[in-house]
Amino acid sequence: MLFRSQGADADTYRDLVISSFNRVTIENDLKWPEFERNRQRALDAVKWLRDAGIAVRGHNLLWPGWSRLPAGVEALKDKPDTLRNRILDHVRDEVGAFKGQILEWDVVNEPVTNTDVQGVLGKVILAEIGRAHV
Repeated sequence: MLFRSQGADADTYRDLVISSFNRVTIENDLKWPEFERNRQRALDAVKWLRDAGIAVRGHNLLWPGWSRLPAGVEALKDKPDTLRNRILDHVRDEVGAFKGQILEWDVVNEPVTNTDVQGVLGKVILAEIGRAHV
């Protein structure tokens, strides 16, 4: 991650971010699989941006296609209550980890073309996630 890297390229990158942006969306670190894999990297990136005076848009809490979820989540498709709890626990965990640090969240990404979760839990899960993240 260039925020923690050393050297001229990393310095140039950081300077460019600070001089060019007042709001940033981190491409992958806040997506569920990557957040679970390396939570600290996400926390560090958001802290660096905030310390630099740059607002952060959180992208995203749920991308409801099986291929966009952490390993093992698809295996819960025959256990809807467990699947719902896994999703809502994740949302509460990630939002809680960044309480007061994220300007706004993309709560659900591409729910029209990625519908695996809704196929199991119904569209109501989208509203549940919206309520769980506040």
